Amino acid sequence: MKEKSRLVYRVQNPVIGRFISRDSRVSATVEIEGQPVKAHLTNTGRLLDILQPGVKLLCVPISAPKTKVRIIGSQAGNLFSVIDTLTQEKVTKILFTKGEVPGWEGWRLIKTNPVIGRTIYDFLVWDSEGKERIVELKSAVYYFPDDHSARYPDTVTTRAHRQFNIMLESPERFAVLFITAHPEARLFKPSDDDPQVVELLKELRNKGVPMNAIKLFMKQTGEIYLSEKPVPVMI
Repeated sequence: MKEKSRLVYRVQNPVIGRFISRDSRVSATVEIEGQPVKAHLTNTGRLLDILQPGVKLLCVPISAPKTKVRIIGSQAGNLFSVIDTLTQEKVTKILFTKGEVPGWEGWRLIKTNPVIGRTIYDFLVWDSEGKERIVELKSAVYYFPDDHSARYPDTVTTRAHRQFNIMLESPERFAVLFITAHPEARLFKPSDDDPQVVELLKELRNKGVPMNAIKLFMKQTGEIYLSEKPVPVMI
């Protein structure tokens, strides 16, 4: 049965490029119209399975001192993965504003970037029962074709260790939303690349922290689609 999805966002003025090299955690070189161009990369994962030499990328022009474009997506079959975390956040903000997050229908945005101590999270929302919850997004674009799973993380992440340990102190205040942004993903799993994240997520689930996963994918023309049903979370 074909997966049902709907258009939720359009990237403006997308530009096609080809990946050449990754220069740092936040920058890369891409080829656009035959010329090397410095690109901003917001996703700080390793992305080794995604950013292969020659892979087709979807970029948008930006005005920055050192970079001319920002990488939004990478080709996966006939579609594109949404690897840009800023775009993932923007789409999710739209969904929470409308109360239309699959699996969390009725959860509505209060504000962005709430701070607990010195740690910044993504959203403060009302859940469907009218309770305030702090929601942290995690980008899952690490794809495993054997079981069609999107996974997080693809490297050790001390930031997640800190965030999840804070959540364990007050589990009733938090929720975690995984963005499975690969077009062929059918489920979410935590990645063994960071065993501590796996254990922390198990502890959070055991303490009743809500966990959900939604699926985004993109066309070459810049339209981003949302699968209408949540993605199963296997922890």
